[in-house]
Amino acid sequence: MNKDVLRYLKCFEAASRLLSFTKAAEELSITQSAVSHQIRELSLRCGFALFERQGNALVLSEKGQDFADTVSHSIAALDDKLQALQRDLDRSVISIYCEPVLANKWLLPRLDRLEAQCLEMTLRLVSAGEIHDADLVIGFEELAHRNVVVVPNEVRLPVCSPDIVSVGASRLSLVDYASETAISLGDFGLETLFGCSWSSWQARFGQDASPTADKETYATVELALQAAVHGRGIVVLRRSVADDDLRAGRLIAASDQRMPVTKPIHLSVKPDSSNVAICLHLRDWLLGQMKAMSRY
Repeated sequence: MNKDVLRYLKCFEAASRLLSFTKAAEELSITQSAVSHQIRELSLRCGFALFERQGNALVLSEKGQDFADTVSHSIAALDDKLQALQRDLDRSVISIYCEPVLANKWLLPRLDRLEAQCLEMTLRLVSAGEIHDADLVIGFEELAHRNVVVVPNEVRLPVCSPDIVSVGASRLSLVDYASETAISLGDFGLETLFGCSWSSWQARFGQDASPTADKETYATVELALQAAVHGRGIVVLRRSVADDDLRAGRLIAASDQRMPVTKPIHLSVKPDSSNVAICLHLRDWLLGQMKAMSRY
């Protein structure tokens, strides 16, 4: 059966159900002449008339009625099967929303290992517009009506490129620290979520805890992080944001000072998800990965 016949059958199903070529054309978004042509072609292929005219009324012929019943039941069966397959597909997909900076700097480096926790499923990262429908959410807000855990004990720390540290040293000396550039985020909201202003750092640890040679301000977390990676200076960031670069050796801790984050990360699962058990397992695995940062 070629694709033309399938198109003719769809047209015939609409026309036989509505008993009107005009209404069938409207439903299928084609012209009435296209409907007449397709019905005529299908009738020729069948070898018998599908419709008859009784006055101004369009009616099915006897054989047309018999054929219409078969076509209608077949199309309904196809629709039912497609919906069932799509439901199965929906059950095999886990949608995850992750705050974009965390997704870029923390989740994506672990995505392969996360997928290994549920090999039979497909993980789909979704946008902020789908956050309330997502099976698993990683972010800073405690969403209502969800199974939520909070990542404990995450800290902020000053980081810099190992290239600016003296040979053989694991940290900057006080003299070197002071002579470096202070890298800052230019937005208070970004500093609250992902880092710390140098004025707040000084208030906690004293004047000597901040670089004083120069200042550079960046509009995004990613730019500030890359500036530090490329040896532009020192920036204070939460551990989850700097973790991948710290583990890879692109960054090191510039000092031993640490400050708790002001906004902890929340991991939340949609309780009515069709994959809630697997989502809880993934959430607990991610929580373990977050906790492991404090031991590194």
